[in-house]
Amino acid sequence: MPHSHLTNLCPIPITSADPHLLQQVADIEQKVQLDSWNQQQIDALLQQDINQCWGMVYADQPQQQDKQLVAYCLISTVFEVAEVLRIGTHPDFQRRGLAASLLQALIQHMPHKQLDRILLEVRADNTKAIALYRKMGFEVIHTRKGYYAIPAEDGSIERRCDALIMQYERQA
Repeated sequence: MPHSHLTNLCPIPITSADPHLLQQVADIEQKVQLDSWNQQQIDALLQQDINQCWGMVYADQPQQQDKQLVAYCLISTVFEVAEVLRIGTHPDFQRRGLAASLLQALIQHMPHKQLDRILLEVRADNTKAIALYRKMGFEVIHTRKGYYAIPAEDGSIERRCDALIMQYERQA
């Protein structure tokens, strides 16, 4: 797969009906999340009507069956609020604006989905993600002190890290 440019990317919804793409979400989760969710957990989440997954896939041809997922965003929507549960980009495709593209798509769909705000939670030490979210218009609205446990190699708790709750509000 060419990595120099990503001209054949398209956003798609990912559902429980496509176990191949669900497994790819789980595979990326394993690579980029400290507390990764497996395919069964993601599938169970998507069985609930309030949850959805958007993905960016790479395919040589639009109708290609064997698409490669390069980024995903798991979202839960309750009334006028969407919460980004997870967002991740395959390590080979990071720093190319894919997470920003997924967030921008969510922001653009806010009026259509009758959303007033988007919430997300991020570790306070994830400075690159925080910079992206701020650039997208998210603001910190709350801090959960010591929310994340950072494990040491022996499995003990090495330290704790704050969680930042960030919000994007749709402009009226």
